[in-house]
Amino acid sequence: MLVIPAIDLKDGKVVRLSQGDYSRVEHFSDDPGKIAKEFFAHGAKRIHVVDLDGAKTGRLVNFNIVRQLGEIGPIEVGGGIRDYASAAKVFTVWPGTKVVLGTAAVTDKALLESLQKFKKDLLIGIDARGGKVALEGWIKKTDIDPFDFAKEIGSMCSGIIFTAVERDGMLEGPDIGAIKKMIEVSPVPVIASGGVTKLEDIKAIKETGAAAVIVGKAIYKGNFTLKDAIKAGK
Repeated sequence: MLVIPAIDLKDGKVVRLSQGDYSRVEHFSDDPGKIAKEFFAHGAKRIHVVDLDGAKTGRLVNFNIVRQLGEIGPIEVGGGIRDYASAAKVFTVWPGTKVVLGTAAVTDKALLESLQKFKKDLLIGIDARGGKVALEGWIKKTDIDPFDFAKEIGSMCSGIIFTAVERDGMLEGPDIGAIKKMIEVSPVPVIASGGVTKLEDIKAIKETGAAAVIVGKAIYKGNFTLKDAIKAGK
């Protein structure tokens, strides 16, 4: 199972939110490039990059930083990608860059269809809060069931990133039951996200059959090293 470290960008800096709450921000670095280099040096195969400003405003805000990170190594990018031009811009930064479509996958099916030529590098983020899909940086609630949505759109991407918002950034452990259910219904590989606190969590997610896991705050807080996380995923 692939272990993917996360870099969340806000105002050009590396931060982590708690439960997607923009008022609960922890700052970890002013130098995203330095963090990316360290992650790749410690064995990362890909980095999960989120433009938090973009997710909130609906447009790519930190693109220049995203481009710099893409120069350092393989990345997957989400946050504020709500139209074809933005998605194409990210896809063409560096070959192999993956785009994560979240809100737009729900609100703009025509966009999703127009991006099918990039399907092999297209990921769809399904963020669940209170058992329903959350949009716009997890701020907006919907009545959409995340598992039904996965079955509906899974064939239009190469993978689903499933995030339990209540667990994200809380260091309270992942929602293993929800991850298992998502893997059961999804027609494509599932990347789990949210709540990883200790190495045992990574092993538990691996046992669900997840293709990958995204790890953020636990690494920044020093709960374990990226090297140990990668070892736990193997």
